[in-house]
Amino acid sequence: MTPGEVANWCKKHDAVLIHYSTDYVFDGTKGSPYTEEDKPKPINIYGRTKLEGERAIQESGAIHLILRTAWVYSMRGNNFATKVLEWAKKSNEIRVADDQISNPTWARALAEITANIIAVGKRDIRTFFENKGGIYHCAGSGYCSRYEWAKFILEYSGTRNVNVLPVKSKDFNTLARRPYFSALDIEKLKNSIGLVFADWKDNLKHCLL
Repeated sequence: MTPGEVANWCKKHDAVLIHYSTDYVFDGTKGSPYTEEDKPKPINIYGRTKLEGERAIQESGAIHLILRTAWVYSMRGNNFATKVLEWAKKSNEIRVADDQISNPTWARALAEITANIIAVGKRDIRTFFENKGGIYHCAGSGYCSRYEWAKFILEYSGTRNVNVLPVKSKDFNTLARRPYFSALDIEKLKNSIGLVFADWKDNLKHCLL
């Protein structure tokens, strides 16, 4: 089902909706972290489809919360953190882009923040969403480049004797364009709902324990 179809179902059945979106709704040219007030301008298909999903939810009339997140990782599945560790097993030298910057976000921390949002409004979740609903940036506190992130992944995992080389995105033969600086400002989450994401480095350490 599309986000719009889910939202229409929620509207019909008087249910509230939490939907995850992405930092890729922005073009990465601002040069500082994006707030919820900044105008989206996606530069690839993934970002465009996620923005279309956001707008379909907003137009449905369903009571909703849209959580934009970034660079989600865990020690399971296929994501940047697991890829870096896999690359390090195969080679003593890896190349990582140093011109893509955003917020590394531990999947468990994202799930916990989502659960805490629900817990804050548990007495009357519908009224809570009516008052606090809309778009929130929900990602790890702080930001870095993929190159810096890779170095910390190897350091915190205890991986030694692997050289990480900083390169530019254009050096990789990828079809999809990616925003260079898509870091998210997460102050609204703290100021409006009272929830704070831990520093991305602290979460990475916990993830790799």
